Amino acid sequence: MIYKKLIKIFIVLIGINLSTGQALAKNPSLTPEQTVKELLDSIHQIKKGKELSKQQIEINRTSSQKALRLMDLEKVSQKTLGKYWKARTPEEQKSFVSLLSQVFVKIAFPSSSQFFADLKIKFLNGEVEESKALVPVSITSPEQGEIDIDFSLHSNEGNWRIIDVILDGVSMRNNLRTQFKKVIRSKGYPELVERMKKKINES
Repeated sequence: MIYKKLIKIFIVLIGINLSTGQALAKNPSLTPEQTVKELLDSIHQIKKGKELSKQQIEINRTSSQKALRLMDLEKVSQKTLGKYWKARTPEEQKSFVSLLSQVFVKIAFPSSSQFFADLKIKFLNGEVEESKALVPVSITSPEQGEIDIDFSLHSNEGNWRIIDVILDGVSMRNNLRTQFKKVIRSKGYPELVERMKKKINES
């Protein structure tokens, strides 16, 4: 079902990233809507497959890095780990950031690109209030009709960065934080790291 697939993709998309997140995009003048468009355009360039050409592999690499720079990945990482972020040593935080980035590049972006290729995306009127912005997007599916998605952004050193995706009122960042918390509470932080590494190796 397309609705469930959207949820699955956006849980991965917003929650699993980081590492190059502090390297901001070169163009500081992008509006919130332009930032979201750049993100989706970059993801659209990424192709999934075992037999990709050298040219496509390079396109995947550069497009993934561009997409990562359009998000405030450190803030997302802090929010997804919640109180467990502060409990990590600086070295653990750095490793977590790197690990999330790999999962994003290996799994989230390729899957999202394949999914959005068949859908019509329409940008609606957004809201900007000081350092915060909301960019609403309507996705049209032949099966389910219109599905509304909101991209939440904030201004980071004069640059608009995506920090959350909200689908029908559900924050995907918070959804992921709940999943992370469940694993850490029951199995511990090392288990969360191992599960993420396993996903990367299986991709």
